[in-house]
Amino acid sequence: MLRWRLLGRLVALGLALGCAPSGPQPAPPASGTSLVEAIREAEVDVRLRPENVALRGEAARLRVAARSYARAAEHLQAAVRLAPDDASLWLRLSAVETLRGEHDAAYVAARRARALAPDDPHVLAVFVRAAEAAGIDDEARRARWRLRELAPPAEGDE
Repeated sequence: MLRWRLLGRLVALGLALGCAPSGPQPAPPASGTSLVEAIREAEVDVRLRPENVALRGEAARLRVAARSYARAAEHLQAAVRLAPDDASLWLRLSAVETLRGEHDAAYVAARRARALAPDDPHVLAVFVRAAEAAGIDDEARRARWRLRELAPPAEGDE
């Protein structure tokens, strides 16, 4: 059980750090810039352009790297209010909520991503983990079956 929880947290961390929001991306911090300086710059950029989803996503990514999960969640919550039809943002929010230990909130965000992209295997996999962590086993089981239906047949199974 502990192994699965650890695996779930590692997957959530990778998702929170690795999924980029759609749209134009902010430039990466200049080489030699510390994480603290990059966060400070990102926060200033967000204050200057609070409606910019990409800047909010970058600020969230930097906050996750600094393990400031609550602030990362705030940025992603603002981003999904600005772009509610972006499934990748909802997935990132689910991942950050998982890292915070907020399993119900992670489930709600994953459910929204699933509503936007019901047949995306990545979305379904995240949804299964979030539903299981929130104790919603029936939905997790149904999503796992759907994920199996979408999986391509293994070689030799044709």
